[in-house]
Amino acid sequence: MAPSPDGDLARRIRGPSRPRGAPWNGGGLPGLRGPESGKTVPSGRRSSPARGAGIINLMVSRSELEAELRQAMRSGDDVRKRTLRMLLSAIKLAEVEKRGPLDDAGMTAVLQKEVRTRLESLADAEKARREDLAAAVRAELAIVQAYLPEPLPPERLEALARQVIAATGARGPQDMGKVMKELMPQVQGRADGKAVGDTVRRLLAQA
Repeated sequence: MAPSPDGDLARRIRGPSRPRGAPWNGGGLPGLRGPESGKTVPSGRRSSPARGAGIINLMVSRSELEAELRQAMRSGDDVRKRTLRMLLSAIKLAEVEKRGPLDDAGMTAVLQKEVRTRLESLADAEKARREDLAAAVRAELAIVQAYLPEPLPPERLEALARQVIAATGARGPQDMGKVMKELMPQVQGRADGKAVGDTVRRLLAQA
């Protein structure tokens, strides 16, 4: 018998299955009750990472994530523990493919990929009207997004673009490639590439 789409969706979101004989804890989903323990799995435990509240400006390192995983294990924060384990697995895979440690750009790329994966899972859960699964994904998504650099506001992006245009001596649209080459490393992970290109194109048209 072919697996049901609903079963596939649940497996995508809940992660690895529990070891044989281990107590069931609601599959790691917020608000589900484990029959063996009689306790409700904590819901909505989405505190900011130990590095500080809110969105983080500096890129997190692998060692910091490992330290926060240990802290989550000590505190019993199942959502953060599960999410950090998946993040570290993704980072390790990227390092194997690169054959070396990731720089900030590589770490940002991994985090952004993890965000996209969860956004897709969230859309699937909402389409299936599975609010329990959607809530679990939202909790993971909030944790992952907190490790990304703070997004640049449009006015700051424009100011940086103007600085680079002046520094490179760009005089028109024909110099867009030169400007983008200098600007993109400065805004890596903090601004969408299309938004950067649109801003540079508009400013160069006025030059």
